[in-house]
Amino acid sequence: MFLSILDLHHFRNYAQERLHFSPKGVLIRGGNAQGKSNLLEAIYFLSLGKSSRGATEADVASYDQRGFGVRGGFSAETGSFSIFVEYDAVRGKRIYIDGQALPRASLLVGRFPSVHFSPEDVDLILRFPVGRRRILDALLSQESREYLSDLLRYRRVLTQRNRLLKRITRVGAQADRLLHPWDGELATCGARIVRRRMAMIEELRGDFVSFYRKLASGGEEASFTYEHTVSFEGEDRDAPCFMEALSKNRSQEIRMGYTLSGPHRDDVRIRVNGHDLQRFGSQGQLKSVLLAWKLAEVVFLQRASKQWPVLLLDDVFSELDRRRCLILQELLSEFGQVFLTAAREEDLPLTQMGFDEVVIEKGTCIRTSRTGSSPAAGESAC
Repeated sequence: MFLSILDLHHFRNYAQERLHFSPKGVLIRGGNAQGKSNLLEAIYFLSLGKSSRGATEADVASYDQRGFGVRGGFSAETGSFSIFVEYDAVRGKRIYIDGQALPRASLLVGRFPSVHFSPEDVDLILRFPVGRRRILDALLSQESREYLSDLLRYRRVLTQRNRLLKRITRVGAQADRLLHPWDGELATCGARIVRRRMAMIEELRGDFVSFYRKLASGGEEASFTYEHTVSFEGEDRDAPCFMEALSKNRSQEIRMGYTLSGPHRDDVRIRVNGHDLQRFGSQGQLKSVLLAWKLAEVVFLQRASKQWPVLLLDDVFSELDRRRCLILQELLSEFGQVFLTAAREEDLPLTQMGFDEVVIEKGTCIRTSRTGSSPAAGESAC
């Protein structure tokens, strides 16, 4: 699968733009604040229906505009299709596939899988547990609609249970009676979420270790473990173990007013040469770890769906030495469609991969080269 056409309407600094992409990939070059990252953000909207930066829809609309539109045309082995995401300050966000409105935004997830890397994500993801949980959920939601359904249900139940905990004043029979229905639902969904996360970690491990070994210098080895707040004794005991943990923490949860056990409190612990990355990792190690993780995500999604997800790499070559740039170039040659951005031409060593090159200036595609075709009237070919 690949993105062939991207239409933007009042998206960030793009007033109106149509871009054509080749199946292999695109190198996007331009100065700071010209709109390179905005293109990747727009593509991410077509994949997950939301900003890769965590921005609200109102913040994504161009200045002094009440909404935006992003439309993508896709080609796959099973045929072509289109996705349209639009936002209006009055009507809200709506998503269409081949012109048919989706009743729920969550139905978009998994239709156009993508993996996104940004240097800004390094600290947000690797320094804080919430960031690490978020990348687990984003990946598994694209791989499994059942996982996404469990995750959304779990979050709704967790919110209601926490509200109830804040209202309960003492431990006792009444508290047990009020919390028991929420406990059961939380345990059922939560146990499935944790089991799938743990299985995914095992599937991801080999590729992650291999990619990091190639990107790192000096024979460094990286590893990770999933640290859960509920210890399971066997698959048939998942939900009962979860219920036991909730019951054990009852008095403390009532005192604190929130749920202490479950996938919303779990973590992924990453180590390099046996040392805790979050505490002792250098910035270079952090970036290499996240990049290796993202490359492993691409392989994971390809195995699950039998098609390559689109890989979005924002400013990935900055601060990488030439050796690592060449290694990354070789790794990317095995993937599907790839989008890369860079502020400087010297940061783009991928001259032999058949990529188109796009030069962006102030939200406009001003030049294309390599395999790009000539644009039709009023269009930019990319």
